[in-house]
Amino acid sequence: MNLFQNGRVDGLSCREPFFEGRLTVIRPLLLVDKKTIIRAAKAWKLPVFPNPCPMSGKSMRHQAETWIADICSGGKKREVNLINALGRWQLDRDAAPR
Repeated sequence: MNLFQNGRVDGLSCREPFFEGRLTVIRPLLLVDKKTIIRAAKAWKLPVFPNPCPMSGKSMRHQAETWIADICSGGKKREVNLINALGRWQLDRDAAPR
């Protein structure tokens, strides 16, 4: 989203401190794709709910997701390359000293 809206590569961190380090948010599933999470939830008989937001399916986020899906539909290798590249960038970013 930042790439399209702000012209920079930026994203969430796996571990991010807030309030001068008094709160740390850890995102253990950050690099796990949506399909895998849904498949696991179904296998474990956990409920999967649709997004109740009125903008669901109409937002810039949805447009970007659709655009990326269209690009990746040209072959599984495209999706794998995209995920691997962003994953490496994310891990490098999280490992860098701040």
